[in-house]
Amino acid sequence: MWRAEGREAVILDLNGPSSFATASANVDRVFLLTGYTSDMLFQSKKLVDAAKEAGVSHIVHLGVFTSGMDLILHFVWHCNPPVKPSHA
Repeated sequence: MWRAEGREAVILDLNGPSSFATASANVDRVFLLTGYTSDMLFQSKKLVDAAKEAGVSHIVHLGVFTSGMDLILHFVWHCNPPVKPSHA
């Protein structure tokens, strides 16, 4: 469906930064979804640097998200004060 609309997606391995420059070529926007591990910082930094170098104009990074009512205390700690839904 995306290709019929003139769009394309690129999937890459966040643990393979040598491929980031090629994957970022001719890309306008990046949606970066990372797991919550110690690797996240390295992966995000390397990809953002490669994207910036390639001229990417917009990056969205999604890492950890919680409602604030999560039972995993570490996730809740990241939302202090708790996140309120945008429709509230």
